[in-house]
Amino acid sequence: MREREIVYACRYYAPGSRKSYSHLYLIRPDGTGRKQLTHTRTNDGEPQWSPDGKWIAFWRGTRDLMALSLRTGAIKRLYQMREFWEPFHWQDSEWLRLEESEKQHRLISVKTGQSKPVPPLTESDPMKLTLGGHSLVLIDSEATDNSTPKLTVDGKPLQLQPTSEIQRWLQRTHYFQGLTALPDDLKQVLIGRVRGGSSWGHWVEALQVDITTGKTVKLLEYGTLCLAPDSKRYVTSYFRDLAPLGDKQVWVQSLRVGRLDKPGSQEIVKGLAFVQGCDWRGGKRI
Repeated sequence: MREREIVYACRYYAPGSRKSYSHLYLIRPDGTGRKQLTHTRTNDGEPQWSPDGKWIAFWRGTRDLMALSLRTGAIKRLYQMREFWEPFHWQDSEWLRLEESEKQHRLISVKTGQSKPVPPLTESDPMKLTLGGHSLVLIDSEATDNSTPKLTVDGKPLQLQPTSEIQRWLQRTHYFQGLTALPDDLKQVLIGRVRGGSSWGHWVEALQVDITTGKTVKLLEYGTLCLAPDSKRYVTSYFRDLAPLGDKQVWVQSLRVGRLDKPGSQEIVKGLAFVQGCDWRGGKRI
C-alpha cells in the first residue's frame, strides 16, 4: 500500500521572532514531500482527515470550523462558534459532529454546509473500556492515594507486572489520563499518564498493558498521538528541549514516527515551536 500522508499543524521555531502563525502541512511518514497547505496570518490547528481522505477539517483562530478540499485546494468556512472552539470528529466522509455544548451537538455537511442541532452522544468515561468482551476500569490513582494504576478486568483486579524502571517512573505520577484500546488487538491497552505541561501544552507518557498477563511496558511519550492505518506505527510530537525566543524560553518540539512493537522513534520534522494537532490519513487518533 502506498504510504499515506500525515497532516500536522504547527508554528515553526524562529529564533528572535515572535511573529509566527500556526499553519497546516502535509508530510510523508519518512519525512519527505513536506507541503504547506495554509498561509494566512491566523492560527490553524487540530486538523482531521475525512475517512475518504478527500477533506481536512480544522479550526481557524478560536471560532471558525474550516474544511480544505484536497482535490481543489479550496478552503471554506463550515461553522462559526459564538465564543471558543470545541472538539469535533468525522461521523462519516460527509458529516462532522461538533460538540457545540454539553447539551447540544451539531452535524455539519462538509459538502453543502448544511448544519443541524442534534442531541449529544452518550457520554463515554475515559477510565472505562470494553475490549474483547471484557469490561475494564481504571481506578483514579489520586482517589486511591497510590501512584500505581489500578486496573480491573470484569470486576477483578489485574496484577500489573511493571519492571523496576517503570515502578520508579510510576512514583512520579501526576494523574492518569485514561484507557485506549490498540486497534486490531483484543488484549493490549494504553494507559496514559500526564507527565507535565506549560502554557504551550502538555505531554503524556503511555504504558502498554496486556490484560491477560498484566505485563506492563513503558511505550512512548507524546503531546499529540495518532496511529497509522496499519495500527503498528504512530506519529507523535512532544516537548524535549528549551530554546530562546526573544527574552523568554520556549519548548521546542519535533514530529516523530515510530512502531508500537519497537522502542524509539525517528524524527521527521524538527524545530517546531508549537504543534497544534496531527493526523495520519486513514489512521486512528488517540
